[in-house]
Amino acid sequence: MSKQQQVKTPADPIPFRVVNGILSLPRLVRIIIAAIFGAATTLALFEVVDQIYLDYFFSESTRVAPALVSGGFGMLMYVIGWSLIVGTIGEDREAKLVTVWYVVIGIFALLLVGMWFFRLFLIDSSV
Repeated sequence: MSKQQQVKTPADPIPFRVVNGILSLPRLVRIIIAAIFGAATTLALFEVVDQIYLDYFFSESTRVAPALVSGGFGMLMYVIGWSLIVGTIGEDREAKLVTVWYVVIGIFALLLVGMWFFRLFLIDSSV
């Protein structure tokens, strides 16, 4: 009797396991995640875009431009998230490197917004 060799397939790296976990969530939850990442991107970029606009491009007739730029990046993040983690109804999503990068950028945007919130409301209000 010979022993059967068990062939172990290498486990997916941790980021791919996290993305597979996100992709296995219900569709509505994935839509909400994409919306949160889009809103976080808008909030993370608005201060930088406003500062660049005020320093280099300010004029009375283009006051709405920074909001449009920040909102455009947030909308772009949402649309990319829709295509990567939500997809169409019944479509099977799989973890790809670009999906991992999308989740990393979304989490980074959430961290930036969290740090901004912490600085603005908790540190500055204590003085």
